Amino acid sequence: MKKVEDHSLIVGNPARLIKKNMISTIAKNRKDKPYISRNEKKKVLMICSTFPPQSSVGGLRPAMFSKYLPQYGWTPIILTRVLPQNDPLWDPTMKIDGLPSNTNRINVVYGTSDEKSSVCNRSFKTLMKHFIFPDLAHPIGLVDKMLIKAKSEIYRNKIKAIWATTPPLGCLTIGSKIAKQLGVPWIADFRDIYDDDVAGDLRTILLHLRMKYRRLQLVKSASSVVTVSEHHAKELQKNLNRDVVVIQNGFDPYMFPVQKLHTSRRFSIVYMGRIMSEWLQNPKFFFEALDILLMDGNIDKNELEVSFYGTESELLKNMLRPYKCKSVVNCKQRINYEEVPKVLRESCILLLLTNKNRFGILTTKVFEYFAAKRPILCVPGDGGELDSLIKKTKAGVSCDTKEAIVKEIKKWHKEWKETGTAICDSKEQEILKYSRKKQTGQLAELLNMICNKR
Repeated sequence: MKKVEDHSLIVGNPARLIKKNMISTIAKNRKDKPYISRNEKKKVLMICSTFPPQSSVGGLRPAMFSKYLPQYGWTPIILTRVLPQNDPLWDPTMKIDGLPSNTNRINVVYGTSDEKSSVCNRSFKTLMKHFIFPDLAHPIGLVDKMLIKAKSEIYRNKIKAIWATTPPLGCLTIGSKIAKQLGVPWIADFRDIYDDDVAGDLRTILLHLRMKYRRLQLVKSASSVVTVSEHHAKELQKNLNRDVVVIQNGFDPYMFPVQKLHTSRRFSIVYMGRIMSEWLQNPKFFFEALDILLMDGNIDKNELEVSFYGTESELLKNMLRPYKCKSVVNCKQRINYEEVPKVLRESCILLLLTNKNRFGILTTKVFEYFAAKRPILCVPGDGGELDSLIKKTKAGVSCDTKEAIVKEIKKWHKEWKETGTAICDSKEQEILKYSRKKQTGQLAELLNMICNKR
């Protein structure tokens, strides 16, 4: 596996040749000027199932790429689903400055009531079609509606390339069909893959098999395949039998400007986001460690504050039931996206939950924790890429036993007693590599390369 530039990796035998072509293209395009003038901008159609201000993690990656692509000579045109404002899932709390204007968006209004209607009204023939092509059924009816909407609008935009992100797999279906119609190259972007998921029943196993088969068929026409981690790249390369580029998630530098270190009157530990299941985020060792610290008197419970932001309260209560530390753990409402940096930076410790052997899960949260420059406590660690990244950046520690967690929290608590905060000695130059602006530059280089091959 070889680096291409700025942590963009290509997996597979032809990596050296692709790297050479890419570097050649970069040199040709850049020379001494980092940005391309406005009248030289090319248009890229970006296909995603959600986009800000709708609050959904899946919309953040396309949003950040679209924010910075104009600085690299590309104008993004967004094709996405939009929920009606009366929809129970409508949540416009992810407000981000600098995103494409409404004139550069193709919004497809499709709510949960539309999904239910499509399910109730589909014929046996449609049911069989969805069995063979499961990408058309998650959710049912959306792919067809997005294709119809796109057909009426894409030709006026003079699209030069297409980028489509999954899940859901249907976005790749749309990308491949439109690319064929327009005769332009397209990129298949994988934020997540099915390969490591635990399928607990026969129905889910069959669904994953059908999805993997459709994935294989869809990406055959893609000019490039991109994903977020080296582990995902290796799995995809093995199953798709082609090279895979890695462009990781990251943090928006605009949201994390340099500022004075915050001190706190309480020793605070913060977890930001949802807990989906113990297989994905396992807090067991952390709660056991807190019990030890409180029972041994190492930390006064009146000076300790543990906050979970956005985690479902009932789920957290059930997880906490066997532990005495539940008296110091607070379940707080999810906050607006623009408020996240402030909360992270005002904490003493940032809790990152994962699980052993759950490889390749490098979410946006990881990199925003890096940018906040507060010590990270990763529990229990993944035993792989995430642990290596935390070690490389010196942004914190991964602990897979309650004893190790107790040791680290005691050390940070002592620092807080002495200085008013815990000390973070992360390597800034390493962390800056995960800026969304830099990663968008990698995507722009890839877009230039696939267009120049035509």
